[in-house]
Amino acid sequence: MAALWASLLASLALPVARAGANAFLAVQQAYASSPSETIPPCKFSPAELQQAESSVPNDDQQYDQGLTAAIELARQERADGACRPKKQRAAKATTPIGTPTPPAAPPVGRGAPLHVGSATAASDSGLPAPIVILAILGALLLAAGAAVGFARAWGWDPDWLRRSRHAWGEAAYRASGIWSEFGDWLRGMG
Repeated sequence: MAALWASLLASLALPVARAGANAFLAVQQAYASSPSETIPPCKFSPAELQQAESSVPNDDQQYDQGLTAAIELARQERADGACRPKKQRAAKATTPIGTPTPPAAPPVGRGAPLHVGSATAASDSGLPAPIVILAILGALLLAAGAAVGFARAWGWDPDWLRRSRHAWGEAAYRASGIWSEFGDWLRGMG
């Protein structure tokens, strides 16, 4: 029954994964076929550009940020109205007389520099969970070692601890004897 549910859920998730992969492949093909290494902003929907950007492989994100920058530029151009009809763009560009103009914004569009963050830059996130867990385990081991050292210093030596030390010492002695005999056998063979 669990296998049936798992296969049902997997079959529902497969079209979503394929759509993301298809969007990425289409955007990547448009980027590769463009002589200026840009992506036409009106060729893809915002959802397709978002899926393509989230599907960029990790090594491309780290070492070749050109595709990611081109996708981001296409999304930015769509947001700036590059795909609206010309009438709407012209109406938006004109402002009535007497209306104060907003302060100059930094340039956006094809000529504007695109600032893509570094994949190796420091972030404002806290410590990773494995580091915290290791620190806690280290502190517990240190506390246990201090407790044992304190107990030994004050003469507390229970029988079970003495017996286990003796057993481990005997095991080490026997293992060293077997290893020594093996070494002698190897020298006798040569």
